[in-house]
Amino acid sequence: MRLYAIRSSQYKPGRSQGNSVANAARPTRIAFCITDLDPGGAERALVQLATRLDRGRWEPVVFCLSRPGDLVAVLKNAGISATCLGGRSAIDVGIVSRLRHEFRRFDPTIVQTFLFHANLAGRLAACWARVPWCVSGIRVAEKRARWPLWLDRLTNRLVVTNVCVSQAVMEFSAEVAGLRRDKLTVIPNGVDFASFATAAPLDLSTLGVPAGSRTLVAVGRLDRQKGLQYLISAAASLKKRHPDLHFVLVGDGPERGRLTFQASQLGLSGRIHFAGWRPDVPRVLRAASGLVLPSLW
Repeated sequence: MRLYAIRSSQYKPGRSQGNSVANAARPTRIAFCITDLDPGGAERALVQLATRLDRGRWEPVVFCLSRPGDLVAVLKNAGISATCLGGRSAIDVGIVSRLRHEFRRFDPTIVQTFLFHANLAGRLAACWARVPWCVSGIRVAEKRARWPLWLDRLTNRLVVTNVCVSQAVMEFSAEVAGLRRDKLTVIPNGVDFASFATAAPLDLSTLGVPAGSRTLVAVGRLDRQKGLQYLISAAASLKKRHPDLHFVLVGDGPERGRLTFQASQLGLSGRIHFAGWRPDVPRVLRAASGLVLPSLW
């Protein structure tokens, strides 16, 4: 399993900080660190990775910077410890000290971080706790502000490598963020294909879609990055030409109120269906006519 972009000459799974036979025989301790454990793309990718590791070789533990989210239960049901540090805000500087304490207590050989705040806090805490290896996950080409890129570049000497979710994110990280190319690698998200191939179509009338309608679905966090405001504008232009066309938006986020208001103002309250977060996305997709991806980046 291609888990980390660490050369085999640098690191051997199963070898911990000590050199004793007992240490070499035990599973390698790996600490995953993420900003939160609410059901999002990066969060689900972490859960899939942690729960599918070979427990004979790896001993995973998960730390999140914020309050407990819905995915904590999924991890605990899989027998994986998940500790949420209850960070009060994005600038809770005490979180680094608390995270360092947890790393010292667990004594991992590897820390892998996901998302910007956890990347930053996890790197600092891992260095402070003297964890041998730190790997960061870069999930997005951040185009809203430059200061996160500056902090990422400033602290990148603390990581052995950065795992980018796509080729485009890797190119952005090198060309715009200024990270060293020799510390960047691409590992796309894994997909559980069977869960989509075998899903039974959902009855979309339970979401307010009239029977027999054509339905386009968008799945993702309701955030400006996802471009849903432009999808709603496009839906308004299609209303007269395609009276049977409906849109289902699966996901939740900070833009929900503004998007709901926009749909209402354009007379689309009966055509745009806000489904919220759902655990049955494969069933929604199997019932739809198509998927729309309006993301801006």
